[in-house]
Amino acid sequence: MPSQAYDGIILLGLIYLMWLATDKGIVATSIAAVEVFVSLSLAVVLYEPIAGFVFSYLDQNLAFFLPESIADSLGQLSIFLVFSLLMWGTLAALWVLVHPHLIPSEEEAVEAGMPILDKIGAAAVGLYAGNLLLGAALITWSMCPFLWKIPTHAMFLDVGRTALKSTGRFLGEWHGGRSIP
Repeated sequence: MPSQAYDGIILLGLIYLMWLATDKGIVATSIAAVEVFVSLSLAVVLYEPIAGFVFSYLDQNLAFFLPESIADSLGQLSIFLVFSLLMWGTLAALWVLVHPHLIPSEEEAVEAGMPILDKIGAAAVGLYAGNLLLGAALITWSMCPFLWKIPTHAMFLDVGRTALKSTGRFLGEWHGGRSIP
């Protein structure tokens, strides 16, 4: 599939998430954006040390049970599993445990109304949250050792790189002195 098709899919996803954000309002969308950002930041910071531990455990205890083709890719598989669990597990936990307590109730949202500025702000925040969410999905996809690779070098909308740059600028040097692209 050409990279323009991937760009089209990403663009449709961003437009859908912006439209969804206008229905939810700026407060709910901002909270969701922070939840995605926190999940991605935690995953970027913690996946390498935890994946190293998981890889050494799997290599010492399970590698001799597995076929050689799978045993050779245990490092990539452990990185994929750890990043996926950190990113999507943290997001699911935040969405279930924190999100319902911070979002205004339906009655409060109806009482306040939805002025046009709230919808415009929600769409802008939805674009940012969608960029992070789709970027995290592309990052997770690219870490999977047994799926085909998406040619991000030719993509116009490389949201994965944008998401990594966004979290890298926020994290600064909190990740052991290693620069995040």
